[in-house]
Amino acid sequence: MKPLAMSLVQAPMVFMALAIAGGWQLQKGRRRRGWLLLFATVIAVWLSGCEGFGRFLSQQWLNTPPALDRAEIARLRQLQAKDGGVAVLVLGGGARQWAPEYQGPSLNEYGLPRLRLGIWLSRQIQAPLGFSGGIGWQARDQLLSEGQIARRVAADEFQHPLSWIEDRSRDTRENARFSFDYLQQRQIRTLVLVTHEQHLPRALRAFREAMNDKGVPGSITLIPAPAGLRPDGPWRLSTWLPSSEGYARVRYVIYEAIALAAGH
Repeated sequence: MKPLAMSLVQAPMVFMALAIAGGWQLQKGRRRRGWLLLFATVIAVWLSGCEGFGRFLSQQWLNTPPALDRAEIARLRQLQAKDGGVAVLVLGGGARQWAPEYQGPSLNEYGLPRLRLGIWLSRQIQAPLGFSGGIGWQARDQLLSEGQIARRVAADEFQHPLSWIEDRSRDTRENARFSFDYLQQRQIRTLVLVTHEQHLPRALRAFREAMNDKGVPGSITLIPAPAGLRPDGPWRLSTWLPSSEGYARVRYVIYEAIALAAGH
């Protein structure tokens, strides 16, 4: 039901509903209301494909954090050298059970950038790297967990073996709940949490809730490390022209905003 519900409230279903409503109003002779709904449909379709609109929604709805800067990375490296309580954790974003170009399973367009950033940060901070990702609710036919696939990709393609994997989780809440046990066992006190910028607000909330459920609120300091960022330079006309990247960005923002508001 969850995938179906999310599809009904996102593009293109919501635009189809607007267009049908506009056509119905015209059929009833309510021309002004009908044309207004059709005009709103055209504007909504256009904006839903603009990367600039996706950036605007991220800032307004999700308050996404910025990238880690050099000073913060240096501070984390010093902290790790001092007491060894820092770790980097990548949250899974999905996997491809069969990638023909690799003749085997691989991570998808969300999972791979997260892993790459996690490996880079792990090397910069000189901290252990973990990965959390099992078999999601929508991938019941998947044979290997995302954690198992990430372990192979990290070792074989990046020559950076993972320190541990958590591969039982099916969603963000379980990412946090199951990972927390690993973190406690390793006496981690500062966690660099890697996932896409749109997903970070919900992921941070899930980890705080996991600490509260364990009765140790604030026992781990969470450092957000967003992946998939775009440059923060001047707004260009091209960012307000529909593109495949724009459609994906806006859709992801809306998905996360709805999930955050629904408490998932």
